[in-house]
Amino acid sequence: MSLNWLSRKAFLPTLSRKIATVKKFNMLLKWFVSVLGCLGCLSSNTALAVPVNFDIRFSVEAILSGPQFIPIDPRIRVGSIYSGATTIDSAILDVDGINKPGNVSRFLIRFEEAFWELGSSDPNNLFVGFRGPLGFFAQSPGFDVQGGSIVNIRGGVFSGGDAYFVDFSTGPIPTTQPPCSGDYCGGSPNNFITRTPLGSFSGSYTVSPSRVPAPATTALVSLALLMMYLVSISRYKPRTTNSAL
Repeated sequence: MSLNWLSRKAFLPTLSRKIATVKKFNMLLKWFVSVLGCLGCLSSNTALAVPVNFDIRFSVEAILSGPQFIPIDPRIRVGSIYSGATTIDSAILDVDGINKPGNVSRFLIRFEEAFWELGSSDPNNLFVGFRGPLGFFAQSPGFDVQGGSIVNIRGGVFSGGDAYFVDFSTGPIPTTQPPCSGDYCGGSPNNFITRTPLGSFSGSYTVSPSRVPAPATTALVSLALLMMYLVSISRYKPRTTNSAL
């Protein structure tokens, strides 16, 4: 019994296992492609929406004073900068428009320790609901979409009894304002006014994307399966022998 014969005999089971593995990956890949094809038939005209994050930057430009206002906290003054954020379904970005409702999963505004945050159970959270294109207690404020990005917010957030609020796009309605439908269209885009437990003030704000949206889950799964398939192929390298079986 030659050594060549023994080595070939030991190699054959390993070769069979590798061939079986490749066949399994082939079947898995074909199944996954079929599933993607079915999903494409069901939603051929629908873009896959993903959450997109936006930053809101507030700049204080006027302190509101008088007997009807709470004395302002000394930390808040003209020139102070505060931040907010929102996460919204990317489907709203497909078509430009004014005062569009959206599917919001996160919304936060913070002025010092006074804050409004969607979904927070913190007892100090002032958030109760939105003013938006669909009225009081709307699903979201209104968003102005231009060039595939959010550039302005309309409506606002409020606390219990509407005691404390942040109103967006406040001010007299300019004659050059684009057509706006729905409630709380507001007047001057990118202006706000707020009443907080720390005092009342107004100013301007900007909305900007905070990062590029993550790839869709389906794309990630597809890439992972493709990588697994390529790895399985690359690992299979048949050994060559010097003599015939």
